[in-house]
Amino acid sequence: MSKLVEKIYAECAPNQAPAYVERFFSTNADGKGRVLLTLYAPMGLAGLRTDLEKRVEFSLHEIETGSDMIPTIHLQWEPEGGGPFPTFKGTLTVEAGDDYSDCALALRGEYEPPFGAAGKTFDAAMGRKIAGATARELLERIRDFIEHAYQDTEREKRARAQA
Repeated sequence: MSKLVEKIYAECAPNQAPAYVERFFSTNADGKGRVLLTLYAPMGLAGLRTDLEKRVEFSLHEIETGSDMIPTIHLQWEPEGGGPFPTFKGTLTVEAGDDYSDCALALRGEYEPPFGAAGKTFDAAMGRKIAGATARELLERIRDFIEHAYQDTEREKRARAQA
């Protein structure tokens, strides 16, 4: 198993971010309750920028808040239709940032590189970088979604207060 840990910051109050994260996933659900997203691995090959992409199905297992009050979403994704792509299992947490106006989104988990020993060799050489880039791209999409939702909510609050 290969470990994956990525973390980015978002301009959103940490007590409000979990609801926006849930909304991000529900917005991407199909009519059958499945969450389908195309994940991208931004890469540069021979000086050219290219995106590897694969549509994956997310399973959101449970959301829990421990005594530390940090919400944790247990999730998994696997490639739609199978194929030589890893399945990821881990957690997405919303943690407090430096102050109460921002938070951190942290994705932690494990995946099994496909193709046995050859896959592990590829993972050590390049696959781990692809996995990290894919995780960062996903976190950036979640961050952008929650920041826009949070800013819209804050604008509405100010407009109501001024009315």
